[in-house]
Amino acid sequence: MAILALVRPFTLLAPVLGTICAAGVAAAYLERPWATPTLLFACVSAIAATAASNAWNQVFDAEIDRANKPHRPIVSGAVSRERARAIGHVAAILAVVAGALATPAFLACVLVGLGATWIYSAPPWRTKRLTYGALW
Repeated sequence: MAILALVRPFTLLAPVLGTICAAGVAAAYLERPWATPTLLFACVSAIAATAASNAWNQVFDAEIDRANKPHRPIVSGAVSRERARAIGHVAAILAVVAGALATPAFLACVLVGLGATWIYSAPPWRTKRLTYGALW
């Protein structure tokens, strides 16, 4: 249950809906049928990338969460920072593998997204602490 609280499943719906909508637009534009296996890999990748982002964010925001969201799994002691970081890394690897099985273009998007997430949340960059970094 603590792992579910770490990856925050309710946040996983938006990336899946975005992936499905983008696939529908692309299929219509290209006048091709939907490629179901590709779409499934893309959805798994989007879910895993978001889960990684959520886990990493909680690792690096534990002190902020201690004051604002004391029920979060790291702050409450349900999950250690090390385990949460490992869960984030495993989710990111799953996102990359599933993205590679989808399409090269989707994989590129996943890699950019994961990189941007890390730069936003993790030291030494942690652009979240900067006004302009929080805007991109």
